[in-house]
Amino acid sequence: MVNKKSNSHFDSATRIKFLPDSKRSNSHFDSATRIKFLPDSKRSQSQIISTVLIILLVLAAIVIVWQVVNSTVREGAKEAKGAASCIGLNLDVVSAEAKYGVDNPATAGVDESLTQDSVVITVTRKSGSEDTEISGFKFLVDQSVVSNEPSNPADKSIKVFETKKYEWTTAGSFPFTEGGKTVEIAPILKTDGRQCDPIASVTSVKVA
Repeated sequence: MVNKKSNSHFDSATRIKFLPDSKRSNSHFDSATRIKFLPDSKRSQSQIISTVLIILLVLAAIVIVWQVVNSTVREGAKEAKGAASCIGLNLDVVSAEAKYGVDNPATAGVDESLTQDSVVITVTRKSGSEDTEISGFKFLVDQSVVSNEPSNPADKSIKVFETKKYEWTTAGSFPFTEGGKTVEIAPILKTDGRQCDPIASVTSVKVA
Protein backbone atom coordinates (compact mmCIF):
# COMPACT_ATOMS: atom_id res chain seq x y z
CA MET A 1 0.00 0.00 0.00
CA VAL A 2 2.85 2.43 0.69
CA ASN A 3 4.30 1.84 -2.76
CA LYS A 4 1.06 2.72 -4.44
CA LYS A 5 0.72 5.92 -2.45
CA SER A 6 4.24 6.86 -3.43
CA ASN A 7 3.12 6.91 -7.06
CA SER A 8 0.22 9.28 -6.46
CA HIS A 9 0.12 12.75 -8.05
CA PHE A 10 0.35 14.32 -4.64
CA ASP A 11 3.54 12.51 -3.87
CA SER A 12 5.06 13.49 -7.23
CA ALA A 13 4.24 17.14 -6.64
CA THR A 14 5.70 16.92 -3.17
CA ARG A 15 8.93 15.41 -4.45
CA ILE A 16 9.27 18.10 -7.17
CA LYS A 17 8.61 20.83 -4.64
CA PHE A 18 11.38 19.65 -2.36
CA LEU A 19 14.07 19.01 -4.96
CA PRO A 20 17.61 19.99 -3.91
CA ASP A 21 18.75 23.47 -4.82
CA SER A 22 21.30 22.10 -7.27
CA LYS A 23 18.56 20.59 -9.43
CA ARG A 24 16.07 23.42 -9.04
CA SER A 25 18.69 25.94 -10.17
CA ASN A 26 18.25 24.70 -13.73
CA SER A 27 14.58 25.66 -13.91
CA HIS A 28 13.27 28.39 -16.25
CA PHE A 29 12.05 30.39 -13.29
CA ASP A 30 15.47 30.51 -11.71
CA SER A 31 17.08 31.63 -15.01
CA ALA A 32 14.56 34.42 -15.42
CA THR A 33 15.11 35.51 -11.83
CA ARG A 34 18.85 35.65 -12.27
CA ILE A 35 18.55 37.69 -15.50
CA LYS A 36 16.07 40.07 -13.95
CA PHE A 37 18.11 40.76 -10.87
CA LEU A 38 21.53 41.64 -12.37
CA PRO A 39 24.06 43.06 -9.95
CA ASP A 40 23.84 46.84 -9.51
CA SER A 41 27.49 47.28 -10.58
CA LYS A 42 26.84 45.96 -14.10
CA ARG A 43 23.75 48.14 -14.58
CA SER A 44 25.70 51.19 -13.40
CA GLN A 45 28.50 50.52 -15.87
CA SER A 46 26.02 50.23 -18.73
CA GLN A 47 24.40 53.54 -17.81
CA ILE A 48 27.76 55.30 -17.55
CA ILE A 49 28.85 54.05 -20.99
CA SER A 50 25.57 55.18 -22.56
CA THR A 51 25.88 58.63 -20.96
CA VAL A 52 29.47 59.05 -22.16
CA LEU A 53 28.53 58.09 -25.73
CA ILE A 54 25.65 60.59 -25.75
CA ILE A 55 27.96 63.36 -24.48
CA LEU A 56 30.55 62.56 -27.17
CA LEU A 57 27.90 62.66 -29.91
CA VAL A 58 26.61 66.03 -28.65
CA LEU A 59 30.14 67.49 -28.55
CA ALA A 60 30.87 66.26 -32.08
CA ALA A 61 27.63 67.86 -33.32
CA ILE A 62 28.53 71.16 -31.61
CA VAL A 63 31.99 71.20 -33.23
CA ILE A 64 30.55 70.56 -36.71
CA VAL A 65 27.87 73.23 -36.35
CA TRP A 66 30.42 75.76 -35.02
CA GLN A 67 32.76 75.18 -37.97
CA VAL A 68 29.94 75.74 -40.47
CA VAL A 69 28.65 78.84 -38.69
CA ASN A 70 32.13 80.31 -38.22
CA SER A 71 33.01 79.81 -41.89
CA THR A 72 29.72 81.37 -43.00
CA VAL A 73 30.20 84.39 -40.72
CA ARG A 74 33.75 84.98 -41.96
CA GLU A 75 32.71 84.77 -45.60
CA GLY A 76 29.81 87.12 -44.94
CA ALA A 77 32.08 89.64 -43.21
CA LYS A 78 34.56 89.46 -46.08
CA GLU A 79 31.83 89.99 -48.65
CA ALA A 80 30.42 92.93 -46.71
CA LYS A 81 33.85 94.56 -46.40
CA GLY A 82 34.54 94.13 -50.13
CA ALA A 83 31.13 95.51 -51.08
CA ALA A 84 31.69 98.54 -48.84
CA SER A 85 35.06 99.18 -50.52
CA CYS A 86 33.43 99.10 -53.96
CA ILE A 87 30.65 101.48 -52.90
CA GLY A 88 33.20 104.05 -51.67
CA LEU A 89 34.90 104.37 -55.08
CA ASN A 90 34.35 107.54 -57.11
CA LEU A 91 35.35 107.11 -60.75
CA ASP A 92 34.51 108.71 -64.06
CA VAL A 93 35.02 107.59 -67.66
CA VAL A 94 36.03 110.85 -69.29
CA SER A 95 36.07 109.58 -72.86
CA ALA A 96 36.23 106.49 -75.07
CA GLU A 97 37.67 107.15 -78.51
CA ALA A 98 38.35 105.02 -81.55
CA LYS A 99 41.20 106.75 -83.40
CA TYR A 100 42.25 106.06 -86.97
CA GLY A 101 45.68 107.13 -88.24
CA VAL A 102 46.49 109.11 -91.34
CA ASP A 103 49.44 108.73 -93.72
CA ASN A 104 50.82 112.25 -93.29
CA PRO A 105 49.52 113.97 -90.16
CA ALA A 106 51.59 117.12 -90.74
CA THR A 107 50.04 117.65 -94.18
CA ALA A 108 46.57 116.76 -92.92
CA GLY A 109 46.95 119.25 -90.08
CA VAL A 110 46.01 116.75 -87.34
CA ASP A 111 47.61 115.55 -84.12
CA GLU A 112 50.62 113.30 -84.72
CA SER A 113 49.22 110.83 -82.17
CA LEU A 114 46.75 109.81 -84.88
CA THR A 115 49.49 108.17 -86.97
CA GLN A 116 48.43 104.78 -85.59
CA ASP A 117 45.01 103.25 -85.21
CA SER A 118 44.10 102.88 -81.54
CA VAL A 119 41.36 102.92 -78.96
CA VAL A 120 41.79 105.11 -75.89
CA ILE A 121 39.62 105.12 -72.77
CA THR A 122 40.36 107.94 -70.32
CA VAL A 123 39.50 107.36 -66.65
CA THR A 124 39.62 109.77 -63.69
CA ARG A 125 39.54 108.74 -60.06
CA LYS A 126 37.88 111.40 -57.97
CA SER A 127 37.71 111.84 -54.21
CA GLY A 128 37.80 108.71 -52.08
CA SER A 129 39.86 106.71 -49.61
CA GLU A 130 43.51 106.01 -50.44
CA ASP A 131 43.16 102.80 -48.41
CA THR A 132 41.13 101.23 -51.21
CA GLU A 133 43.71 100.47 -53.87
CA ILE A 134 42.67 99.76 -57.46
CA SER A 135 44.97 97.44 -59.40
CA GLY A 136 43.17 97.89 -62.72
CA PHE A 137 39.85 97.63 -64.52
CA LYS A 138 37.65 95.32 -66.49
CA PHE A 139 36.26 97.21 -69.46
CA LEU A 140 32.80 96.49 -70.85
CA VAL A 141 31.35 97.51 -74.20
CA ASP A 142 27.56 97.24 -74.46
CA GLN A 143 27.66 95.11 -71.26
CA SER A 144 30.13 92.59 -72.74
CA VAL A 145 33.50 92.21 -71.02
CA VAL A 146 36.51 93.12 -73.18
CA SER A 147 38.83 90.11 -73.17
CA ASN A 148 41.96 91.96 -74.34
CA GLU A 149 43.93 93.99 -71.84
CA PRO A 150 45.04 97.51 -72.86
CA SER A 151 48.57 97.81 -74.26
CA ASN A 152 49.30 100.93 -72.22
CA PRO A 153 50.02 101.90 -69.55
CA ALA A 154 52.12 99.12 -68.03
CA ASP A 155 50.86 100.07 -64.56
CA LYS A 156 47.09 99.70 -64.68
CA SER A 157 46.51 100.98 -61.13
CA ILE A 158 45.05 104.42 -60.49
CA LYS A 159 45.28 106.68 -57.44
CA VAL A 160 42.88 109.26 -56.02
CA PHE A 161 42.73 112.46 -58.15
CA GLU A 162 44.65 110.74 -60.96
CA THR A 163 43.66 110.57 -64.63
CA LYS A 164 44.92 107.76 -66.84
CA LYS A 165 44.57 106.81 -70.48
CA TYR A 166 44.13 103.11 -71.23
CA GLU A 167 45.13 102.42 -74.82
CA TRP A 168 44.77 99.49 -77.24
CA THR A 169 47.20 99.75 -80.16
CA THR A 170 47.18 96.25 -81.66
CA ALA A 171 44.80 95.72 -84.58
CA GLY A 172 42.23 93.06 -83.80
CA SER A 173 42.37 93.73 -80.05
CA PHE A 174 40.26 96.89 -80.06
CA PRO A 175 37.29 96.80 -77.68
CA PHE A 176 35.26 98.84 -80.21
CA THR A 177 35.84 100.46 -83.61
CA GLU A 178 32.94 102.87 -83.87
CA GLY A 179 30.96 105.45 -81.98
CA GLY A 180 27.69 104.99 -80.17
CA LYS A 181 28.91 102.16 -77.92
CA THR A 182 28.34 102.18 -74.17
CA VAL A 183 31.71 101.81 -72.45
CA GLU A 184 31.81 100.91 -68.74
CA ILE A 185 34.56 100.25 -66.21
CA ALA A 186 34.57 97.71 -63.37
CA PRO A 187 37.36 98.39 -60.82
CA ILE A 188 39.49 95.52 -59.52
CA LEU A 189 40.58 95.83 -55.88
CA LYS A 190 44.23 95.19 -55.12
CA THR A 191 43.67 93.67 -51.67
CA ASP A 192 41.74 90.57 -52.71
CA GLY A 193 41.33 90.79 -56.48
CA ARG A 194 37.60 91.46 -56.14
CA GLN A 195 35.94 92.84 -59.26
CA CYS A 196 33.38 95.51 -58.41
CA ASP A 197 30.24 96.09 -60.43
CA PRO A 198 30.51 98.61 -63.28
CA ILE A 199 30.23 102.07 -61.70
CA ALA A 200 30.90 104.53 -64.52
CA SER A 201 30.14 104.69 -68.24
CA VAL A 202 30.42 106.88 -71.34
CA THR A 203 29.37 106.65 -74.97
CA SER A 204 32.19 105.94 -77.39
CA VAL A 205 33.09 108.26 -80.24
CA LYS A 206 34.98 107.75 -83.49
CA VAL A 207 37.85 110.11 -84.28
CA ALA A 208 39.05 110.04 -87.88
